[in-house]
Amino acid sequence: MKISDFIFKFKSFRMREDGLCRVRLFVNTQKETICVLTDIDSMSNAPYLDTVCDTVIQLLNENGYIIDCQIYILHDECDASMVVIDEHGNEQRHLSKKQIETLTDCDENEFVKKSVDELSTRRQIEKKRYEINPFINNQYLKTSEYIKRKIEIQENAISKKQLKELIDAGVSEWELDALIKKDLSLIAEIYSYPNDEYIVFSEFPVGERRVDFVIFSGRSTMDVTFIEIKGADFNLKKRGHYDNLNAKIEEANSQIRNHRKYIYNNYESFRKELHRVRQRAESGENIYNAFLSPKRELQVDPNKNVNIRFVIVAGRTPENDIEESDLRYQFGRDDRDVELFSWDSWIRRLSRD
Repeated sequence: MKISDFIFKFKSFRMREDGLCRVRLFVNTQKETICVLTDIDSMSNAPYLDTVCDTVIQLLNENGYIIDCQIYILHDECDASMVVIDEHGNEQRHLSKKQIETLTDCDENEFVKKSVDELSTRRQIEKKRYEINPFINNQYLKTSEYIKRKIEIQENAISKKQLKELIDAGVSEWELDALIKKDLSLIAEIYSYPNDEYIVFSEFPVGERRVDFVIFSGRSTMDVTFIEIKGADFNLKKRGHYDNLNAKIEEANSQIRNHRKYIYNNYESFRKELHRVRQRAESGENIYNAFLSPKRELQVDPNKNVNIRFVIVAGRTPENDIEESDLRYQFGRDDRDVELFSWDSWIRRLSRD
């Protein structure tokens, strides 16, 4: 039975402005309290909810919105996924629509419509968005060059379905790499912030080696994310081993360690080189397959340090495998500037159709 349903405004250190999510509370026949956190996509004014859900849960508890909650569920309206998480935001298991209905004792239509398609909920969202910024829906008028570039990116975009078909077919690293190179906005959609200010490169040099993909983004301080990919032709975890990741993950991590070593051993010269490359790309030079956002130029300070992050995307995650979720979490704890995603978890972050 549903006992509460509201739009929650929150602040996280990962965000520059307040964000929004939908919160629904249920009490089932076992007297368990279930909290469902719904990512309302582009209306949220925030990055993906799974990156800040730990903060949301903490704020809900601290401010008395929820008390003695036994189960937390992360709901993504883009792909209709339902994932049980702990209070720290770590994935535990996936739920089907039928399972969520049984667990919450809710109506079968509870999770059919998107939040913005429910009139009363949309009004709540619009009211909260106006509280954050009265001009949030029209903060500035776009130039003709901006609109032209955005249309160009949209017309050449590869669909989420195309990428998923390759992943489900268990293709090699080479095939995934070739597809992403055809549409580098796939990288930008996940790692750019602000979402229309970025430059994506492929085969980017780091010393004598190259990294598969790099994205420059951010404001004032430039955020630089280095991405190494492997194929979708293996499982993240070794068969029969609880605490061991596939050898290809260690191969990718070894590449990351080499990149990190070079970058920090040559930090100042490398930082300056990053900005030189940025400026060359902004001037129109096709350096390292530069893919520019609609804004084309980043509003970053070349005299400031840069934020360096690393990402590995590799392998498959069988549904409902809690052990693999734990391994990914432990991997992130051991190397806090490195994030590990299976292709299954990475593609869920895409909001495109």
